[in-house]
Amino acid sequence: MDKIQQLHQLIADADYVLIGAGAGLSAAAGLDYAGEDFRQEFREWINRYGITDLYSASFYPFKTEEELWAQWAKHIWFPRGSAALSAVVRCGQGEALLRHHY
Repeated sequence: MDKIQQLHQLIADADYVLIGAGAGLSAAAGLDYAGEDFRQEFREWINRYGITDLYSASFYPFKTEEELWAQWAKHIWFPRGSAALSAVVRCGQGEALLRHHY
């Protein structure tokens, strides 16, 4: 049995499979960090703070912890509907837990 077949069998036999992924998965799926979806979803932040893209929003010097964490909460949920993340869930053929670590 070759390595790919072994891996396939291990995954098939596993009770759970944890898939870790970062920003590359969203980018590969076509998520535009400054595109129309970003502009619609983050309109309030764009208008209030002048944020121009999802990446630079990560480093914005918010005045309060509430503003900082509100932006991060929105940031984390923003790519959840992307095609790549949907494909990861489908690959799991069952329940999946997607968790971002920053």
